Amino acid sequence: KREIIRRLGTSAAQFYRLLDQTNERKSVDRLLALLQVLDCDVELRVRARKTARGRAA
Repeated sequence: KREIIRRLGTSAAQFYRLLDQTNERKSVDRLLALLQVLDCDVELRVRARKTARGRAA
């Protein structure tokens, strides 16, 4: 974890906030940076929400 924190250029507290599932104040940039450090491929999909009837809004 120390190496990941170093490569992200962040503090341990910021790193653990990024991993905290209850923290909703994460930026996409920081998440993408973490995934890049972990050598992950990222696919981002955006789609319309479905209504209660199951159709796109």
